[in-house]
Amino acid sequence: MASLICNSIKFDATFTLYKCCFRQYIQEYLCYKLVQSKNKMSSVTVTPITTSEISTSNYVSIINSIKELDHKDLLKLMKCVTSEISKKTKEDTKAKAKGKKAKEPKEKKEKKPLPKHLRKPHAWVAFTLQNALSSGWPEFVIHQRKKDKETGETTDEEIVMPAAILNSEGAWVYNGSIGSEKAPNGKQINHKEAMSLSKALKDSDDKSWKTFEEQYVEDDSEDTLSVATSVASKKSVVVRKTAAEKEAEKEAEKEAKVKARAAAKEAQKEAKEAEKAQKAATKSKKTVTK
Repeated sequence: MASLICNSIKFDATFTLYKCCFRQYIQEYLCYKLVQSKNKMSSVTVTPITTSEISTSNYVSIINSIKELDHKDLLKLMKCVTSEISKKTKEDTKAKAKGKKAKEPKEKKEKKPLPKHLRKPHAWVAFTLQNALSSGWPEFVIHQRKKDKETGETTDEEIVMPAAILNSEGAWVYNGSIGSEKAPNGKQINHKEAMSLSKALKDSDDKSWKTFEEQYVEDDSEDTLSVATSVASKKSVVVRKTAAEKEAEKEAEKEAKVKARAAAKEAQKEAKEAEKAQKAATKSKKTVTK
C-alpha cells in the first residue's frame, strides 16, 4: 500500500512538472505566431509581446486540453512544440543570412619571376627530367642532410639511385622497382630526383649538358631579386646508402611509430587496471574493518 502511495505521489509530481513546462512552451509558441502574423500585416517595427495580448479564451482552452492528456501524450506534444520552434528559428536565420553579401573571393597572387641566376639551372633540371623519361638515365647519387632531434648531430646521406630500365609498357623506370606495392609497373624519376641527376650529369660533363647549352637561350630581362649568399655548412658524418636501403629505413621508422603508439596504449591500459585494483583493495580493507 505504501509503495502505491509513493508511486502516486511521484506521478503527480511528474505530471505537475510536465504541465509547467508545456505551459511555458505554449506561451512562447503563441507569442511567436502572433509576432509573425503582425509582421506580415504591417511593415512597422513590432514591439515585444507578452502573454496578456494572446486571446484568453484560446489560451484557456489550450491549457485545459493539455490537462486532459496523459504523460505519454504530453511528451509527444513537448517534442512537437520544440521541433516547431527549432524549425521556425532556423528559417529566420536562413532568411537573415540571404540578406548578407557573399564574401568576395581572394585574388590569386601572381607568381614572381625566377631570379636571373636561377633561370638556367631551373631550365637544365626540366631538360634533364624530360630527357630521362624519354631516354632513361644512368646510376646517380642523391645527397641528403639529416639532423638528429635529440643530439643535434647532422648526418650527410648518399643514396645510390639505380639506373633506368624499360618496363612492359615501354616506360623508363628504376631498376628493381618493378613489382613493388606502391608502383607495380616500376617507379619513374621525379623532379626532385632529377635535380640530383642534373648535377651529376653536369659534373661529369655528360653529352646531354652540351646539348642543353647549345639549345638554351639566355633571358636578358632584369629581375629585382638579389642573389642569395651561400652559408658555410658545418662538418657532418657522411653515410652512403642504396635506394632500397633508404626505402627500408622509411618503412622501419613507420613501423617503430606504430609500435610506440601501441605500447603507449598498453601502458595506459595497465595503469587503469592497476588503479582499479588499488581501489578494490582499499574498499575491501574498509569492509573488513567494519
